Amino acid sequence: MKLREISGKTGISKRNIHFYIKEGLLRPDVAPESGYYEFSEEEEKRLLLIKKYRNAGLSIPVIRSLLEQPSTAGFFLTWQVIRLKQQAAHCSCVLSGLNQILDDLPLHPDLDTLFSATSGTRIPETPGDLYPDMGGDAILLVNRFLWNQFLPDGLVTEYQQYLWDKLNRTAEKICPEDYSILFSSLQALRLPQIGRILSQRSMHYDRISSLRQEQCEDYAREIRDGLSSLLENDSLLSFWKKNYTGFFLPEVKIYSSRLSEIVAEISPFYRSYRNHINTSCQILYRWYISPEAAPLRQRLSGILGDCFDPELYCHGLFEALYSAGELMDRFS
Repeated sequence: MKLREISGKTGISKRNIHFYIKEGLLRPDVAPESGYYEFSEEEEKRLLLIKKYRNAGLSIPVIRSLLEQPSTAGFFLTWQVIRLKQQAAHCSCVLSGLNQILDDLPLHPDLDTLFSATSGTRIPETPGDLYPDMGGDAILLVNRFLWNQFLPDGLVTEYQQYLWDKLNRTAEKICPEDYSILFSSLQALRLPQIGRILSQRSMHYDRISSLRQEQCEDYAREIRDGLSSLLENDSLLSFWKKNYTGFFLPEVKIYSSRLSEIVAEISPFYRSYRNHINTSCQILYRWYISPEAAPLRQRLSGILGDCFDPELYCHGLFEALYSAGELMDRFS
């Protein structure tokens, strides 16, 4: 399709289509003879998605994440639902306050009567990005962040849907504090940062889940060798300490909880990832507590102090610390 044709079919102006191409949301072919854009049915689908999600208030960076990695949709759409709920609650309060002022206001008010009618009315300030505590919505958002990329394409059975609902209910009961901390940390990040984090993790999950059992020992050795190098990286150590209690620790605690068992029932992909990462970290931990590893233990304890306790969460903190370098780039 030519530009004029796809503009007519989608109802999107040619100017906006050019803008979306410039932003990397569309990548149409260019006809070698004429130099004109040629749009495929795939590009038409992308345009219609862009139109819908722009109408829903999503930003260009978020839509880019959705198009490049559709598995992030659950997280970003949940974020937008929470945001719209907050805006709706704010608008409702403002409407109520303005109606109250109108009820109390004379037909020809002066400044004093206007002040009198307004002063006792509650009109809240414009809300921030998200409520600090959204209860079940906060739990759902964090679960989308933690688990969404492990889930199959659509919860195709009633039992899978039951397990997903159970996951959200159980999370609120067994580790609400960790979810609250992680929710606050997500609020502090910009959505494009979260998109980069999810993209990096998706590649990592694919790599680990594809390991053969005998390769887990190689990965354990890779982490072991990497930890020694990481201790020479002052920027990374500062990043780890700064985000340990607000991000890394609560995330590891959630992954180490019985919620992991529920996700493993939902997702064969997660079962594979979990088995491989647990095997690798068990191998690493057996080495870590051996006399051979005493110098590294002393260095980790001396440098990280309370910000590293593998005896409590040995299956998670090794992996989290080793992966922190790649994550640090996505936080920026």
